Amino acid sequence: MANLNYSLSLLSTHCNIPKQYISSKKPPLGVQLQHFHRHHSRQFLGHPKSIRARRTPPAPVVFCSSTFLSQSQSPLAIQEEEKQMMEGLIGDIKHELACTGERMKAEDLMEKLQLVDLIQRLGIPRFFEPQIEEILNTTFKQWDEIHGLGGGGRTVLAFRLLRLHGFSISAGVIENLEDESGKFYSFSTESHEKITDMINLYKCSQTGFPSESKIMDKAQDFSVKQLRRVLSHGNPSLLQQNNIRSEIKFALEYPRRYLLWRLESRSIIRQLWPSTGIKNKCLQLAKQDLEILQKVHKEETNEITKWWVGLGIPDLEFARNSVLKSYFSVSVAIFEPQFAAFRAAFTKTACLTIVVDDLCDLPSNDFDSISRFVDAFKRWDASLLDDLPEHKVALTCVQRTVIEQATESSKAQGRDLFPFFKALWDDLLLVFAKETEWRCKGQIPTWNEYMEIAYTSIAGIIILWTSVFLMGEMITDEVLSQVGKDSRFMYLVSLVARLANDLASLERETRDGKLVSAVNCYMREKPNCSKEGAIAAVQNLIESACRELELELFKSRGTVPECCSRAILNFARTTSFIYKRDDAFSNECDDEYEDLVKDCMYGSFE
Repeated sequence: MANLNYSLSLLSTHCNIPKQYISSKKPPLGVQLQHFHRHHSRQFLGHPKSIRARRTPPAPVVFCSSTFLSQSQSPLAIQEEEKQMMEGLIGDIKHELACTGERMKAEDLMEKLQLVDLIQRLGIPRFFEPQIEEILNTTFKQWDEIHGLGGGGRTVLAFRLLRLHGFSISAGVIENLEDESGKFYSFSTESHEKITDMINLYKCSQTGFPSESKIMDKAQDFSVKQLRRVLSHGNPSLLQQNNIRSEIKFALEYPRRYLLWRLESRSIIRQLWPSTGIKNKCLQLAKQDLEILQKVHKEETNEITKWWVGLGIPDLEFARNSVLKSYFSVSVAIFEPQFAAFRAAFTKTACLTIVVDDLCDLPSNDFDSISRFVDAFKRWDASLLDDLPEHKVALTCVQRTVIEQATESSKAQGRDLFPFFKALWDDLLLVFAKETEWRCKGQIPTWNEYMEIAYTSIAGIIILWTSVFLMGEMITDEVLSQVGKDSRFMYLVSLVARLANDLASLERETRDGKLVSAVNCYMREKPNCSKEGAIAAVQNLIESACRELELELFKSRGTVPECCSRAILNFARTTSFIYKRDDAFSNECDDEYEDLVKDCMYGSFE
């Protein structure tokens, strides 16, 4: 109790805000939720609006503009020798990427595309933005709507790269690779090159839009069967070349919806190191980049840990220390030094939402105590919780951080964002209160009741939209319409994350007496459906949402800064990855996940 009182005394002087932002009246929770539902309702996985195909190359893709070598915000200085070595490698790779003319021979263009693909997968494209853009523009000019680039391997690789960079191309070229028997006739696993083509067909199949699901599902089924067959019955000598066995396993285990950029980079370096020629220079650059970024990220986690301790959160017995896991979940995709402020804000909000969620889940907390917590935040008056010291510490931690983040974001964007930030927390706390009410009553809501709040309860909206404003890009109304908190993009990201969490935590939460989940709500809606059938239905919804996300990502190109759409999309990817086997975030005994986090944050390649 003494520690809690000391924490409160430190926090209480940091939570003053203008009175016009504070609600002095408390409407009944049911009325508040009705208001919430009116403003946040969605049509569940409805048909997306059609978009007009572009006939000309799109506007230049917006990459993260600052290069690492000139990054003044990095907390660690790069040694001069290290810098010169990286600059030399970058220069050599740029020379290799240079196009020789407006049109290129198919073989030469394929070599360029393979190099671009390697650079992308190694996580170092920011060093080569103009060169990559030139190669993709050249590829688009030579692209044929029926035959692609005139060969199966070239076509599927180019299709994936062009689509992911916002070029408007039709999946009809993939249909033209299929014969009458449903087989993709130009693909086999008879050589190392053919196996690589098969991997690219598999990856290409994951970039389809909802309207292309039929052909993309066929391509995926075909390629998965072939890749699994080659793993079990393939020529061992072929699988040893460039350690392609490792690449196949990684591709099958981590399809696009689970793929985390930095994990792929580390896997490729370990697979191909050492190599020769330009490939080895790419590996050297990526290896050095990863090692430097590890130092940067270690410094950042140290600073966030100081924030965590400074708020007094360790004095709350129920609060999990989620700093490292939360930071890992963002740094695996948004790793560039210039996004330090974004990573810090993301991690802090993620940690606080976990603290509040854990508070709401305590068996000792009933609906009344959580309603009081919600009301105290809405009124911005922690004194209303004087008789609930743990609630008061949690509330003041949130208040202090909201002020800090809103102040920083308002300065970056040139407009007052405090009302926006407070409204995000108001919405989340209302949803947490509703979930507490269901828990206390032992009630399983209807499917529609659950889905009305599910996309908010996963906290993706609040975690992202208290941090995206700090990415160094102006967040305009046009950007908000594409990927903002009320956009279809954000809804789908949150939906994927929520449903993935529900599937992974189902058994554990059932044992703990927590009955509210997508699976149980679906079974209530369809009494004759088995648990296995409900799980399959939820998995299908996730797959549908992921397909639609590809379309929403494509539509955002040219309007939304690449780093922003990547940050938002990554929330769905990271949560899907975390909940792939189990709830690795909540499971303190998941040694495999713990080792993975430590390897990415601190591991070497030696």
